[in-house]
Amino acid sequence: MHFRLLSPLRVVQRLNTDNKKLASNQINDIFVTTTGITYIATNDGMLIGSGDKWTLEERYLNFVGVDAWGTNLWILGDDFLWQVDAKGKWSPIAIELKNVEGQLRDIAVDDEGRVWIASNMMTGYDVAADKYQRFGPGQYFTSQFVNCLDVDKDGSIWTGTKDKGLYLIQWESSLIISIENDNPLDCRSNEPIASLTTKVAGGQPPYTYKWKHRSTTADISKLPKGEYVLTVTDAKAAVKTGKYQILDPSIKATVTQLSPSSGQPDGSATVSSNGGSGQYIYQWDNDEPNITATKLTAGLHTLTVSDKSGCSTTATITISENLTPLSVLITVVSDNKCDYSTNGSLKAEVKGGKAPFKYNWSTNAGAANTLTSLASGNYKLTVTDATGQTSTANVTLNSPPAFSASIELLFPATANESNGQA
Repeated sequence: MHFRLLSPLRVVQRLNTDNKKLASNQINDIFVTTTGITYIATNDGMLIGSGDKWTLEERYLNFVGVDAWGTNLWILGDDFLWQVDAKGKWSPIAIELKNVEGQLRDIAVDDEGRVWIASNMMTGYDVAADKYQRFGPGQYFTSQFVNCLDVDKDGSIWTGTKDKGLYLIQWESSLIISIENDNPLDCRSNEPIASLTTKVAGGQPPYTYKWKHRSTTADISKLPKGEYVLTVTDAKAAVKTGKYQILDPSIKATVTQLSPSSGQPDGSATVSSNGGSGQYIYQWDNDEPNITATKLTAGLHTLTVSDKSGCSTTATITISENLTPLSVLITVVSDNKCDYSTNGSLKAEVKGGKAPFKYNWSTNAGAANTLTSLASGNYKLTVTDATGQTSTANVTLNSPPAFSASIELLFPATANESNGQA
């Protein structure tokens, strides 16, 4: 599992009635234009500006929300709607009161320039055509408490309410296309068995369908892999295009070496996969189960990639080897405590090279990395690794000097007496 550490947050500025031209500390909405100008909607005017330059427009009016389309801003307040052009000119827009109900709560503008207003009902206003479309109980919009709204890329309105959850509303002339694959391709067969089903919402029925290079029906079948493009036209000549990519069910995997082996199982490699269901399971020949293997020995390795549909493929990689030079160090574990004793022991430590290692001691005392029951003297070790590299080390096993004693005569003994001293 990977975690990304985020930088700590800090407050860099606070705007209020004490240090700016704000007449109220109640902020209802904030909008920043593409040119960097900030509009702050309050219940006592609209604060506009950037940096240290701010102006308060329309003091004493309660502003609810701000949105933009092109170079024009749309500003909503209590019972009023304004349009602000690129030069900052404010133009009032007369809203027919019969098309809204109660308190105005939020505003959004779609990609066609249509203004959406939330009150006790939802109202769409096509400014260019001067046309309204209302959504209330008659259109199954039963909430009178809208909290927020926004427009998606298809021009549909997502409306959050206080009491009835979330509504998705579409302008009556907008077309929404949904394409689904009902029968995915099978990796165990080369037959073109995929089928696409189309659902259309919005616009004015009946619809006509035209698939690129194919039929004119809503649903098509017996399809191989590839991209399919559908154009739908409604009775009023509104046109919408949709696309669907039928994936190749076979899995393709490419393995890349990340680092060589150093003579130990420490080589690494990773795999890039595509096709299939896209949800992959990895199994390396050393039982590592991840997309990246980090315990690979030098030589050929095999990876199996499978998906939830049971499709699988194998890929291979040859891990190269980057050996460090072979070296050996002999350590005296214990010296002999007395001359002529055989209690000494030595241990050899090998670095670099490639296992397994062969040990050749000069005394022929053994072929392991440790020797015991040794007499004092000089010892030489030659180590050979699996690639033929050799390294030699020498050591002297010491013992204390041989014990000796001498006698000094102090006083000779008298005749027939034992009184001599030495």
